[in-house]
Amino acid sequence: MVSSVAAVHLCLVFITQEQTMTTTHASKLTIASRIHPDSFLRLSSILSPIGPLPISRSSWWLKVRRGEFPQPIKLGPRTTAWRGKDIIDLIERLENRSNK
Repeated sequence: MVSSVAAVHLCLVFITQEQTMTTTHASKLTIASRIHPDSFLRLSSILSPIGPLPISRSSWWLKVRRGEFPQPIKLGPRTTAWRGKDIIDLIERLENRSNK
């Protein structure tokens, strides 16, 4: 079993050795390592300070209602989550829009 420190070190070594890697590709590696496509994510793990998106809860829900952000999945009467793949796609879409 690899510790999280060793995993981070291996990731940094890989990134350092790969001279031609672009910043966008490196950030996608970071996203892929933090979010598994088959997982379900609660809102607290999507929004800052823990999650990757620096947006308020009210702005998040507004954009969900408008269809700009992915729709949630109800896992129970008081449990709402989002598919990891949907969040990865959203982050990549936002990154592409900011890189233009």
